[in-house]
Amino acid sequence: MEAVIDYEYLSGAHGEEVVKELSVASYNVLEKFRILIPYPMDAHGSTEDGLNWHDANIDYAALFQTVNEATANFAHLYSKDNAKSKFLSSLLGRKIQNLDTFCWPSRKSFRTSTSCSMPCHRVPDKSCEARNAHSHYGWLT
Repeated sequence: MEAVIDYEYLSGAHGEEVVKELSVASYNVLEKFRILIPYPMDAHGSTEDGLNWHDANIDYAALFQTVNEATANFAHLYSKDNAKSKFLSSLLGRKIQNLDTFCWPSRKSFRTSTSCSMPCHRVPDKSCEARNAHSHYGWLT
């Protein structure tokens, strides 16, 4: 069995990418995780996408355990984007195949019925890791 992982991130205090939301999609499964602020810093939010550090329920320290448990039963894992595939491979200690190697179509060419509970993700052209993971899985299969 295979699954697709996608995530959105915010910039950390030192400009690093810090995972904010992560989704795992497979056959009849869509798991969504919202990650809390990893260390004390000024409140972060974006007027463009509405993400905020306080909109979460999983400690950042539990990111590995959460993603590892969500993907443990899948033999093949995929992600879109070379940087995301490398990050997830490093996080999980296993190969995450980059979907870009399959001549992947653009995100805008996908249509999905998956919805998201975050108000910022109801905008059709905004990137949402839940919609992305679900539509990428659909294309993959």
